[in-house]
Amino acid sequence: MHGRDYAITGTEVKGLQLGRNLRFPTCNLALDRKNIPLHGVYSCRAVIETEDGQSLQAYGAANIGYRPTVGGPEEAWLEVHLLDFNQEIYGARMQVVFCHYIRAEQKFDSLNALVQQIGTDVQQVRAFFSVSGDDSKFHD
Repeated sequence: MHGRDYAITGTEVKGLQLGRNLRFPTCNLALDRKNIPLHGVYSCRAVIETEDGQSLQAYGAANIGYRPTVGGPEEAWLEVHLLDFNQEIYGARMQVVFCHYIRAEQKFDSLNALVQQIGTDVQQVRAFFSVSGDDSKFHD
């Protein structure tokens, strides 16, 4: 509305580490609001301010919502899988800038179907930002 992309800033918190177990680790931000206008999956940019004063930037796939496939919490969460990023940043402040809508949040019949869709989402994020890479380093 003001000529810039919508962004949410929060503190990265430790989640259930389900994304890591599904081969797509995520940064998790608890949202302090009840009405979230953006439910779904997005291409995003993340700006991370670590506790030791580093400023990091990365592209990612963001899911904002209630995680219906895994029996998500009652409150909405913002989860971001950062491309080619392998660093612990618990406690860091993160600004997530939503750049491109990919799809609506949905419930999948199985975790395998969810993992396949996340892989497709990550490919779309890479294409959107023209970032090549291989997420196989996150595979078991």
